[in-house]
Amino acid sequence: MRTVSEICADLSALADAGALPGPLARVGSVLDATGLIVWVASNDGSSLSPVATHGFDPRLVQRIGKVGRDSANLTASAFRESSPKVSAATESAPAALAVPMCGPTGPAGVLSVELKAGQAVDESKVALAAIVAAQLATLTMPIAQPETRDVADIAQAPKAQSA
Repeated sequence: MRTVSEICADLSALADAGALPGPLARVGSVLDATGLIVWVASNDGSSLSPVATHGFDPRLVQRIGKVGRDSANLTASAFRESSPKVSAATESAPAALAVPMCGPTGPAGVLSVELKAGQAVDESKVALAAIVAAQLATLTMPIAQPETRDVADIAQAPKAQSA
């Protein structure tokens, strides 16, 4: 848990997506993953694009390209349903999980994780990925600014309502 909290603290201090590979490598280590992809939704929510990766050949990621919202895969399903999705390992594919990166208006993207051979998806891996995904979501969405108020208004105690 401490490592995940340190990763989240590092993510909160990032100034640009170019610095994501370091923290993603640490996430991969914690989750026993061979690869991770951070997917961000298009403005209209119709597709997801990979914006940062760890462990995958860049040519593979380029070949995968965008994933449509209605695609029949783990990543699209996690995005559509705003809930984590898991896939058990098979003879031909490792176990995987996809966790939505949710913000105030819904999912902003997905963190997808491919686990190392022999690793199974368990509740702790899903929970740790969800914590990281929540932190990643803060990097993908602009924060709405409150209306400008006078400092004096903020400092005053609320007035009591009369009956």
